[in-house]
Amino acid sequence: PGRVSRRFGTWDETLRHWVAPAPGAASEEEVDVAACFDAPALGYWSVRCETGTVRLLVLRPLEIRPLLPPDEVRDTSNARLVWRSQIVAARPGTELRPPAVSPWHGLVEQMEAFLHGEQAPIEVRRLALGSEADLQIRGQESGLRRRFRFSRDGKPVALGFAIVVDGLRFRLAIPPALWASGDGATWRALRTARFFDLAASDEALPEVPNPFARRWLATILFAALGHEALTTGCDVEAANRAIAEGRAGISPADVLATLFQSPFVTDAAAEGGATDRLRQDLHRLLQDRTVLAGLGRMARVLWEPVDASWEPWLRDRFKGTVAAAIREAISSLCPDIDEDALLVDIDAGPLEEDDAAADDASIWITEATPGGTGLIEAFLRAYAEDPRRFYALLSAALQPGEYELTDHQLCRFLDLVAGDHSVAALAEAAQAFRMPESLDGSGAALAHLRRELSRHGFVLFHGFLAALGNRVLRPGATAEADAFLRDLVDGWRREEERLGVELDPSVVAYCPSQNDAIDRVLGAAGMAPPVDDLRAWRFNTIYGLLWPRGATARRTALGLYNPFVELPEAERLLVAGHLAQPGLHVALDVEGWRQAALQALAAGGTVTLVCPVAPAGLLADALTFFATNPVQSDYLVVYARIESLRRVDERYEANLEIAEAGQ
Repeated sequence: PGRVSRRFGTWDETLRHWVAPAPGAASEEEVDVAACFDAPALGYWSVRCETGTVRLLVLRPLEIRPLLPPDEVRDTSNARLVWRSQIVAARPGTELRPPAVSPWHGLVEQMEAFLHGEQAPIEVRRLALGSEADLQIRGQESGLRRRFRFSRDGKPVALGFAIVVDGLRFRLAIPPALWASGDGATWRALRTARFFDLAASDEALPEVPNPFARRWLATILFAALGHEALTTGCDVEAANRAIAEGRAGISPADVLATLFQSPFVTDAAAEGGATDRLRQDLHRLLQDRTVLAGLGRMARVLWEPVDASWEPWLRDRFKGTVAAAIREAISSLCPDIDEDALLVDIDAGPLEEDDAAADDASIWITEATPGGTGLIEAFLRAYAEDPRRFYALLSAALQPGEYELTDHQLCRFLDLVAGDHSVAALAEAAQAFRMPESLDGSGAALAHLRRELSRHGFVLFHGFLAALGNRVLRPGATAEADAFLRDLVDGWRREEERLGVELDPSVVAYCPSQNDAIDRVLGAAGMAPPVDDLRAWRFNTIYGLLWPRGATARRTALGLYNPFVELPEAERLLVAGHLAQPGLHVALDVEGWRQAALQALAAGGTVTLVCPVAPAGLLADALTFFATNPVQSDYLVVYARIESLRRVDERYEANLEIAEAGQ
């Protein structure tokens, strides 16, 4: 309800439909399902709403009878259904506990499998209570935010469906008092995430009913806060106070024209002669003192001490992160399973009286289509071959990914070519690659650069080499450009540590765009800056040099999508800090490491070898040693195997395990 569609306009291109009543003055309106749907009853289901858990009649729509929207309602009117979910397990599933030697032994209490083949499937119920609509009316500058509720005979009902599927339930043992743990990097990420999560909730900013506008307002304020803190050297609290009092160097309204130069949204149809409607709405909202005061209150999470009030939000974020890691581990273990074929839920909804699966801190992985399609069974077969492998993949999903390694290596490269202790050979190889004498010389320069990078401990994968070529080693770039970019990124890191939040690249790019440093850098390369709109050109040029860092880099491999629920974004730092370290860590550059590693393998079945990047040959020698020397484990003489090998900053870590060790 509230969405205008031309999907069924088959005989006339101007024909459009919707299923909502004519827009009135009330912010909430009822939609009589009898007028628009042929929907038999499925029964009364338990559902959570604003007043608590209630029993609600659920109807299954089989036929839709759309209406013609009023002429004043524009085609750009849109809406989204307000979904609720309920997962019902009438019979207990098959319980599988993680291996005792796994770092997940204390966080995952058990995995439970619900299968048709075991006569224990689960019922997944999806129901819509109504919709939230953004109605665009001709002749009005801003849209109308409306909420439609389904009703029948004057009583609230829901539209939905139920399917019986195979599924998995991971029961977690979430550590208590998450708000009291974590290091500086973790809380920098969580404070920023908490700020934008508050913007998504209408409770923090009820003056702005449109969630899309709230998100933009939060982005604008965050940019203004970062600019004020970076230019004046103050903290975030002082920056917020300066903005509220009108003393800041840039106001939130100025950010619209300074940091966001292109229009936010353009009305392609240009109905009513109004374009860039959202930008006009944002400009109007930023002149509203009530809205600015609400934004200021919301920003307090960026500096105020973290207390127990954060705990529910942290627990949801913790579950969302583990759920994303589980989904990634299943994909790695069973690459034939389509990502869209499994759905993830971190809230099973209210329990029914006959529910056999009490839900407190559980993650549900269910098949998206009814019946036993075999996907969960395929996963369980692969899991049964070696449970430790699945949990190793689960741990690997929370390790620094390709984007983070790219970020680390780009920063390290800039340090080696433009830092206080630069390496002349690497700097010369980089400059030779930038300015080859011929096409053949370009290939030779690239090969020489790759050898130098490998010699200095860089991991040469496609993502890093592409980023290095596009961001740093551009044709015509100079040593001055390397020094400028190094100082910019190093200052980015220092300011994040000082302010206690993660900064957006646009904020980092804005401050140096106010001086002529980038003009001198590009002038040395023979590029003259434009005469018109110089600051905008500087900002765009500097912004184009930066690359994804922070939360953007960490979330690339941990994305989740469920069309029926908005899942929290993953933050691997929150969970990784609570994982137990697998086995004893043995440094290969310490005398007696062989005996220490053999004893650890014999006693616990696992050990982690740690080796600096520079003498990486030590790791190769160590792996050769364990490939040719058996381990005396109880009454068995066995060989260790490599469970995982990873690069962590400036060291390699190799996990070895005994396959025959008890699980």
